[in-house]
Amino acid sequence: MLKDMFNSLCAAVDGDEQKVRKLESIGFLHAGLVMLLLRLDSPAGYTCRVSCSKLLEIPSQVAEFSSKALPVILLTWRAKTIVANMIWLVEEGNELDEENRLQHLLDSCETSSALSKRTKVDLPSTLNHPEETKIFFNGQLGRPVPLKLKAREVSANED
Repeated sequence: MLKDMFNSLCAAVDGDEQKVRKLESIGFLHAGLVMLLLRLDSPAGYTCRVSCSKLLEIPSQVAEFSSKALPVILLTWRAKTIVANMIWLVEEGNELDEENRLQHLLDSCETSSALSKRTKVDLPSTLNHPEETKIFFNGQLGRPVPLKLKAREVSANED
């Protein structure tokens, strides 16, 4: 799901390479009173990177509230900041920052069209080719194989 959100963000910025490098999609995993933050980005362009925060526990006892609640609140605030930055990045107009101004100046000085720079990134969606799923097993490329497991019945007399 993070990859699908990331692909939607990439489409929203029209695959602009500089913006795609800065994009992130986030998600929370909750299990009982434990949570962690997942972040997906593509800093190099050829693959996506998933990173996760450490597990944080929401306190169940009032005595633990002061020591355990603040990190949870800060993690949530960090996620809100990431989302706000992504909204700003996607909705940003054609405003040029310092790096873009320099690149624009360099591009205007070039006389050869052979030195064109690739500015769009195309990351394949996970939904497009589900039948082409590839897995690696012991370092070898393989295909998913259905497993059949035989379970034996255990009688009440066996221990």
